Amino acid sequence: MGLGAWFQMGGVWMYPILALGLLLGPLSLIAVLAAAVVPGGTGRRIVGGLAAFGIVAGLGVAGIGLIGTVVGTSSVDAALEGVPPDVREAIREQGMKEAWVSATFGLGVGLPIAGAMAIAVLLARRPVASASS
Repeated sequence: MGLGAWFQMGGVWMYPILALGLLLGPLSLIAVLAAAVVPGGTGRRIVGGLAAFGIVAGLGVAGIGLIGTVVGTSSVDAALEGVPPDVREAIREQGMKEAWVSATFGLGVGLPIAGAMAIAVLLARRPVASASS
């Protein structure tokens, strides 16, 4: 199965995950770099605050994938009501595989973003080195 077919299996929930990942992924790297190079004070507090928001956004991306799985699972269960019992389990197994695609993608995109933003928060909160003369 190709990447395109795998993406299609995930359903409509894959598109917001992809869009947010393309937006938040580069921003998470910028946040880490900014937190590492911005001198202490207000600038670092701003970077830390934005990175804290980024953690929530990254976890939200993962949550979108989990919502897609819940919706997919309930769709599979609803579709199986009129299916004969001898083929029901095979269809349910395939449906569950497809339902978990959005969770896999959401967690794979959202957790690295949240992790990078957490690193940015830690870097922004590090003590300011004082210049000794």
